[in-house]
Amino acid sequence: ETEQEIEYDRPERMMAVTLTAGVDYYTDAAMTDEQIMASVDGALKDAESLGANTVIFETAYGDKVLYRSSGMPQAQVAFDILNYAVSKAKSMNFYVYAVYDVLLKNEDGAVVPTNNADREQIKLIDSNLRQLVDSYEIDAVLLDGFTIEKGSATYQDYAQFGGGIGYENYLRSTTESAVETAYRSVKKSDPAVEVGLMADPVWANSASIADGSDTEADWESYGDGCAD
Repeated sequence: ETEQEIEYDRPERMMAVTLTAGVDYYTDAAMTDEQIMASVDGALKDAESLGANTVIFETAYGDKVLYRSSGMPQAQVAFDILNYAVSKAKSMNFYVYAVYDVLLKNEDGAVVPTNNADREQIKLIDSNLRQLVDSYEIDAVLLDGFTIEKGSATYQDYAQFGGGIGYENYLRSTTESAVETAYRSVKKSDPAVEVGLMADPVWANSASIADGSDTEADWESYGDGCAD
């Protein structure tokens, strides 16, 4: 039996607007539920007036998250903001993408970055993305926050957990493990949800790597962020 081809729900030509809680809507923690909903409605109407056909929702809000999660601290509001925003966007015929930061963890009730993709972080990524995809009518997940900068903190992690594989190899294997886990978790939950990367503008300058671009960027994903 031949495997059925998956049809992705995507625009022929994407014209996207990114909406971030705390910036574009829900701009004051003291807002009432009605005010939060009205701010979401206003942000989506603004996106519509700009001619956008896709909205990209950031899922973090300060040191909390907006999506349902058993492992991450959630924004303290009386209703599911992301569910309201996604449902409203769908009713306005937007394609809806959600951003997920793969190297974030819960530390004492706050979302903080981590440089590790250890067993606990891998389990957290898997759990979070399964809940995100299962709970919201999104068309795609965009992975962000997967680069790791070289420095004393990450070198200490390497010295403790790296097993002598080489410092840069350790950093690259961390980003690779996190991204691959995220991809597999989304596809297990719903194969029709696409997965992409929020990539930095420059992978590498040609002065650094022969296959790099004809650029002179200060930040290179490959060399500075250890993301291949």
